[in-house]
Amino acid sequence: MEDYESDLPPQVVVAWSLRAVREGESGLLAGAWHEDVAEDGFRPEKGGYEETEVREVTAVGSLEAVPEHRPDRRTLGVRVEDELGARIPGDEDAPEGPEEIALGEFWEEFVAPGRGAASIWVSAADAAGKQAFDRFVAGPERAAERHGEE
Repeated sequence: MEDYESDLPPQVVVAWSLRAVREGESGLLAGAWHEDVAEDGFRPEKGGYEETEVREVTAVGSLEAVPEHRPDRRTLGVRVEDELGARIPGDEDAPEGPEEIALGEFWEEFVAPGRGAASIWVSAADAAGKQAFDRFVAGPERAAERHGEE
């Protein structure tokens, strides 16, 4: 299995995943996670003579979907990273590790508001498998766009 980047917009991929899981007909298993990642650093004070310890926080949302009957065949992934900015250590700590969230919550927190930078990837045996998956996911969405539907 190799990872291939996908040029599909995150809105298309996540909307398709939500619909597929909700309808239950696709045989798709999907999960989503939210994690706040903190990195310690220093920021110069005014005048530049002293530094204040800060913690840079990034909210990371992840979604993974696999075929229910053949989870080893392909994996679809969406990752959104949103830099929240600097915080002073001692302010509310981020929970340790990722926290599982509902797919709808992933949509509301990361996709609908257009937060951060999104990357989409497909793990497949070869490039043809990745292209087939892109066509499968995008087909209904692109057909609706051509017919002016939502």
